[in-house]
This record gives sequence, C-alpha cells and structure tokens, in this order.
Amino acid sequence: MNFTPDQLDSCDLANGFDDEQPLKDFEKLLPCYNSLRDRIENEEELWLNNCGQTLNYLTDPTENYVTTDEVFQTILNYNSIILIDGITTDLSGYYDYNYDHQVITKNNLIKTCKAYKRKSKWFVMPGNSDVKIKGVLSIEGSTPWGGAVDAKTKSYKKKGLRYFKKRAPIYVEFNGRSKVRSQVCTEYAFLTLNSKEKTRKKVKIKERFWGTFIYIERYSTDTVYDLISFHGINGIYWNIKM
Repeated sequence: MNFTPDQLDSCDLANGFDDEQPLKDFEKLLPCYNSLRDRIENEEELWLNNCGQTLNYLTDPTENYVTTDEVFQTILNYNSIILIDGITTDLSGYYDYNYDHQVITKNNLIKTCKAYKRKSKWFVMPGNSDVKIKGVLSIEGSTPWGGAVDAKTKSYKKKGLRYFKKRAPIYVEFNGRSKVRSQVCTEYAFLTLNSKEKTRKKVKIKERFWGTFIYIERYSTDTVYDLISFHGINGIYWNIKM
C-alpha cells in the first residue's frame, strides 16, 4: 500500500513516531544533560511558531550552527562542549566563522581552500507556495573526529496558522572537487558522489574524513565548483554551489 506524505504524517502523529527518538533516549541516560541537538530543535520549533504563516528566513536559528548532523549535535552539550574520559573539549569556536585561504603550489597555481563553510537556500515548490524545502551544504572542518562534508534537505508545509516540518518526497546529493587533509593543501582526491531520496521530513548525506584538517579546494584555473549539492522535491531540483 502506498501512502501519501500527509497520510504518513498522520501515522507518525497517531503512533508517536519521532525519527530522533533514539537520540532523545540517549540524552535521558545522562542526568541533567542538555544537548546541542535539543537546543537547536527547540529554537527551530519556537521560530516556526513565531513566524506564523510567513517564514522569515533571515531569523532562522539553525543558521547559527555549521554542523547539521543530529548525532554530532547529541554528543555536544548546550554550549557545544563535550566531556570524554574527564577531558573537556569546547567545540563552539569551530562553528563561529567561515574560512578561506589561498596557497601557491609548486607549479605556481593558486588554490583556494575552504573549511568551516556553510551555505543554505530556501526553495518554494512550484504550484504550491505552502510547501518549502531548505537545502544546507556544509564543510565541518577539523574536529577531534576529523572533518566532514554533509548536505541536508528539509521539508516544511503550512498547515492552519503556521508551518510545520512535514514529510515529502525530497532529495539530496553532493559532488565534490577534492578533499585535502593538510593545512597547506597538499593532498587531494575526488569526493564520493552521494545521493538519497526518501519521503521524509529531512534527508541527509555525509562523507567523513579522518585527517587532521579537511579543506575543499580548486585551482584558480579551474571552472569546476569546489563542492555542489542538489536539493529536490517531487522531481524538481535546485543546487547550492560552494
């Protein structure tokens, strides 16, 4: 039996289904623990409620955080700090800026390297302005667990007096120029092409690197974008270029 997105939303509501429930169950195991994931979820819900029938993209609170990975957000506390084996690591500074730098190669070519970058765009479904998707493309840069490139598509729909996160047939893909694992941008290889399409409230893909640093680079003589993601709904696609 094939269900429509609205029918699936109704089933989720009736059965109390929450795709982030395993993360919430983990958080409950830690006394007095408030995760970054929970903070972002609450801030987004408050924003949606306050926006009413017109989303104000400029005040979207999720733009304050580079990482889009809910699992990563779960192990960070409210202030982006993690405690492992008695050692406290503050990761809040990892997500406070965008980073670009240029280096000269031995062939006298200029490379533009990127890390800690994030771009996002909102798209309106043609023929139905009540349905919107948000695409996010980010380079997490260096963390204690290496770096990562990730992309996400999220679906929203107006119902009654406000917008909600709703299921839709959404799509996400990214394709990268290269990966670099040193601070001077000396190594590179093509990124893996990743894609996913599901009838969900969000779909995401990630490629993690275990090097000390992660940069996405291109040569100045190249016309290929460093990194590009595609975000779609009902077979209609848009892109984000970084």
